[in-house]
Amino acid sequence: MTTTTGAHASPTITVGDVSLTALLDTDVAFPLPIDQVFTGLAPEDWEVNRARYPEAFSAAGGWRYVVTCYLLRAGDRRLLVDTGCGSAALAFPSFIGVGGALRNRLAALGVSAHEIDTVVITHIHPDHVGGVLATGTGEPSPAFPRARYLVPRRDWEAWSRPEVQDAFPVPYVGDTIAPLIQMGAVDLVEDEGRVSSEVTLLPTPGHTPGSTSVLIDSGGERALLVGDLWLHPSQVTDPALACAFDMDAQTAQDTRSALAERIADEGMTMGACHFPEPFGQLVRLEGRHHWMPVVRWPDEVLR
Repeated sequence: MTTTTGAHASPTITVGDVSLTALLDTDVAFPLPIDQVFTGLAPEDWEVNRARYPEAFSAAGGWRYVVTCYLLRAGDRRLLVDTGCGSAALAFPSFIGVGGALRNRLAALGVSAHEIDTVVITHIHPDHVGGVLATGTGEPSPAFPRARYLVPRRDWEAWSRPEVQDAFPVPYVGDTIAPLIQMGAVDLVEDEGRVSSEVTLLPTPGHTPGSTSVLIDSGGERALLVGDLWLHPSQVTDPALACAFDMDAQTAQDTRSALAERIADEGMTMGACHFPEPFGQLVRLEGRHHWMPVVRWPDEVLR
């Protein structure tokens, strides 16, 4: 793995013949108290984790809420993993107080929306599907007009049900993924599937029924983009730490435990959508796993 930071400050790693660029969409203090979002830790345990992972906490000690999307470039392929929070006019960005910056990040790299040929949606939550539609076009249209959007079938089967939509604190399905489905831009994917010779989709359920990770395997090197399998690095060290947004907390915990072993054993580089750093590894120490960043955001991104 090699690492570079281009002129426009989006960090890039190279995995074999594939380049992965992290695109910082959002970086704010989450508006809910951290013990309402994550459950299962005593207050003193939170203090330990604040000392262990200080960059994952806001100045006030809450959840530093980072949203990262990823651009994969392999030969002439241009793949985008997730689309961030989207326009500030949508309900979820209004809830957190800021819209997503994905479009600006891509523009700064000189990558146009028309260059993206595939968009992988790791799961149907508002901070992953917020940017699937173009803004300011009147009738709904895809934000990436040439792309096929790959969406986990199990997630859409869940979110097509009104009772599942209504259970989420803010509405978003009708403003994002549902119109995209209706206009025929989506391919619903089943379980494990190959996107290209170097990119494979792995089912990692629990957070949502169809939660999916993206495995990059090229030139004898591997990296894994895990979506929201882990939402906070404290969950790496304390696997029983649950998230209120997990639809099946036990399955999520089981999936995290199994995948942590594989990531650590294979020495894979990992990207997690909500971690404070874009790339890192999992290391095992005294029987527990820990998040170890290998790439941090440049100062220019965080200003």
